[in-house]
Amino acid sequence: LLRGIYLSMTDADERNVARTIGVNELPATYKFVGADNYIDALTGSQFLGTLGWTLVWTVSCVSITFVLGMGLANILNRRIAGRSAYRMALILPWAIPGFVSVFAWRFLYNEERGLLNKILGGAGIDGIPWLNDPTWAKFAVIAVNVWLGIPFMMVALLGGLQSIPSEQYEAAEMDGATAWQRFRHITLPGLRPVSTTVILLST
Repeated sequence: LLRGIYLSMTDADERNVARTIGVNELPATYKFVGADNYIDALTGSQFLGTLGWTLVWTVSCVSITFVLGMGLANILNRRIAGRSAYRMALILPWAIPGFVSVFAWRFLYNEERGLLNKILGGAGIDGIPWLNDPTWAKFAVIAVNVWLGIPFMMVALLGGLQSIPSEQYEAAEMDGATAWQRFRHITLPGLRPVSTTVILLST
């Protein structure tokens, strides 16, 4: 950590760091520049755009993943037929190796032969340059990140739901509380510790 902080205050790059080429060891030649790198980053023309995109990425991914994970966790917390099979299917993104996921998503997003554009074409809608247009590419990577994050969010929230005593729901239902009131006054407070943790980890 300390070395990283020190290097951030130098002009170190791939050309002047210490490295070995064959049997020759080249010493580092970078120089200390103080806070110049930080000043350049904060005053650069790309700073605000990069900061804005980072905020959009974080808020979008975390909020969408949390909402979908919460919805799926609530569904799987009920006594429904095939619950175990649904749970296995929904945690599938965790089981798929990363390189397989990359090829699968590239196939889906392919502008000419991708499945998504074929579906759009069948509906009479022009294909979308998912990976060739900067704006659409942002939507594409958010979707992939949400897909990867939902299983973790769902499993964590499902564990939290199962720790809430069922007697609380039964008592609230006997008092005439609606489904929304039970969710707001029992589920959300009961999930607060788990929710705080998973949101911080997802961020």
